[in-house]
Parts: sequence; structure tokens; C-alpha cells
Amino acid sequence: MSPIGPCLPVLCRGLRDTKTPLWGTAASTVVNYGLHVLFMGSYGWGVLGAGWAVVWGQWVGSALLVGRLGTVGAIHWPDMLKLSSGDEMVATLKAMVALSVTYLVQVRNHRFHLLGMKRAQAALDAQALA
Repeated sequence: MSPIGPCLPVLCRGLRDTKTPLWGTAASTVVNYGLHVLFMGSYGWGVLGAGWAVVWGQWVGSALLVGRLGTVGAIHWPDMLKLSSGDEMVATLKAMVALSVTYLVQVRNHRFHLLGMKRAQAALDAQALA
């Protein structure tokens, strides 16, 4: 999933635009489904194809939303495209690394929580059978 994807629909709703997230999600779903059929069915890529289909579907939806936000003036493209000073770039990279690490830790903790729940359920099932 694109890192900005979850934020864009919220920004659109804040601008009282509820149709754009709907169309972005619909386009993302259509691209995702089409690429699943192509990558998994025609090319036989299996799980790798499914992963690429999801990634490209998410990026298409995010690109649609970013484009729409740019046309309504929520994103000021000249400011986005100008080069930053070295200090600003370092600060931005530090913040991005911190957010990425936080996200990865949350994903890891969620996976361990699910694994713990599965083990607890297996233990309960074993007790019930005994």
C-alpha cells in the first residue's frame, strides 16, 4: 500500500469532497482485479503477482486522489516541486525513517499478537479434545 494512501481520502472528506475517494477506490479495485487476473492467471506469477497487483492498484488510487487534490488547490504543486535546502531534506528524511520504523514495529507487534492468539486457541482446542 502506498504510504500516503490512507491519508488522502480523509483530506478529501475534510474538503467536503466525498466522490473523489469513492472513484479512487473504484479505480484502485478495478486495476487490482484486472492485474490479479493478468499476473496470476495469464502469467502464472502466483503470490508475487497478487502482491504486485495490490501495489499497483493502490498507487493508481493514490495518484488519482493526489491529482484531484492538486486541481482543487489543496496541494500547491510549485511548493511541492521546488528543491529544499540540505537541512530541510535531512530533517524530512529523519522524520520518514522514524515513521517507517514505527510502522514496522506496529506491524511486527500485530503479527506476534496474532501468533499468540493462534497458539492460545490451539491450546484451548487441545484441552477441549482431551
